[in-house]
Amino acid sequence: MKYKFFVFIFLVILVLLFYPITFITEFSGTVRIYCSGMFRYFYFSDKQTSFSQGVGFFYKEFLYDDYAVLNTENSIFRINRCDNAVQIQKEKETAYVFVSKDYLSFTSEDTSFVSNKKWLAEEAKDINDYFRGKVIFPSKMFVIYANIPRSFHISPYVIFVNSIKDMIHEFNHYTFGYYIKDGVSDTWAEILCETNTLLYLKKKYPMLYESELELKSIGFYPQEYGSKVMDFYKKFNCEEIKIFSFEKALIDSQKKMNDKVFYSLLGSE
Repeated sequence: MKYKFFVFIFLVILVLLFYPITFITEFSGTVRIYCSGMFRYFYFSDKQTSFSQGVGFFYKEFLYDDYAVLNTENSIFRINRCDNAVQIQKEKETAYVFVSKDYLSFTSEDTSFVSNKKWLAEEAKDINDYFRGKVIFPSKMFVIYANIPRSFHISPYVIFVNSIKDMIHEFNHYTFGYYIKDGVSDTWAEILCETNTLLYLKKKYPMLYESELELKSIGFYPQEYGSKVMDFYKKFNCEEIKIFSFEKALIDSQKKMNDKVFYSLLGSE
């Protein structure tokens, strides 16, 4: 009996070491992780230009000035005490996002979008108006302008962008990649987000639209942002109503999709 008790305790300790309980605190630009064992993390802040990743044991501290992103990947249970979190990690694929007070000082006129740049907040309202009823956007989204090499979506509610074009793309990832889940190696979500970006540019920024068409046609971008987008776009004769009709059918019928299913549905059009 005593032997079984010690084996049980050993197994509990082993589980907590490799699938730990994590306590995360944040205040005044300091993020601290307290953990029952080993934790894997991804981290990004205004002090760096790309994500860093690593493994920690029991304790780790990060500093930021304006914003930070933290994903603790292998925790089985998380406890939070965060003063400046605009988003809490609830799933493996999401992340904590911390933003210092008053950094996101601009709000769209309908208060749906908050940003650190006035022009982004205003553009976000126009993007939302254009896509309303066509794709799904959340009732609140945080748009952070950052001088970084590429833009990205921290699902579900935060996007980091460096241009209007990329903001349109990242907004659409809420639907294609989060609402309809994609896999790590899938490209269908990128194709749809880029296609929708073209549609918006065509309506509001025709010169930028023509430039994007040329770049995609000459192989400037990787295929999922270039030639595959053009193939999809031309299949529907570049017509907005046909493209949105196809996407609406996906939204109504799919919760998770891979490239094989996507191309099968596309082939039936």
